[in-house]
Amino acid sequence: MKSAARTYASPLRKQQAAATRERILQALASLVTEDGLDEVSFKAVAEAAGLTEITIYRHFRNRVELRRALWSWLDVRLGGRGMPRAGSDLADDARVVLAGFDDHAPLIRAALLSKEGRAMRMAVQPERRAGFEAALAAPTAGLGAAERTRAMAIIQLLYSAHAWMSMRDQWGLTGQQAGEASAWAIGVLLENLRHQQRGRRRRAAHQSPGPRAKRSAATTRRPSR
Repeated sequence: MKSAARTYASPLRKQQAAATRERILQALASLVTEDGLDEVSFKAVAEAAGLTEITIYRHFRNRVELRRALWSWLDVRLGGRGMPRAGSDLADDARVVLAGFDDHAPLIRAALLSKEGRAMRMAVQPERRAGFEAALAAPTAGLGAAERTRAMAIIQLLYSAHAWMSMRDQWGLTGQQAGEASAWAIGVLLENLRHQQRGRRRRAAHQSPGPRAKRSAATTRRPSR
């Protein structure tokens, strides 16, 4: 009987823990929107969520974990496209992500402009960079290391909140318009990379001797009897 009770209770506990976690992150997002990320404390999150401070610590041991969780929480609301993955359509994903930033504009700005926000973004940067490297492995194949890094860096910039904020502030574009602009630019860059690859393959084909040339060279080198 005890075993059956534990089996029954376990899914319920998981649901309750997930609901509490969501409640905490929603409270954090609302506080960041109002006060900026640097001003948010565990005590403030607990009060906003209607929970005890110790409950917050049960779910998030420190600010680093809390920041990472908030970034992941936001990524879910952007359709899970904040982290590019191999085989993904970067241009299409950028269009969706930048348009979605408008729905969370104060939170995105706090993440960009505050010290805590920078720490939050840097905490996921290795994962984000790995995602771009995987997604761009095929288009950048054959490039030298420096050129490959430049290509990935500019595409990552176009697929970022920095691009969204700059186009909004400097040019008055909506998130949807900024997304279209980034998608267009990424598409142009990817097509250029593919064009370079085709050119390299053509040059390699011209430079490598065909079967007849190889046989002719072998006959020429054959010693006379």
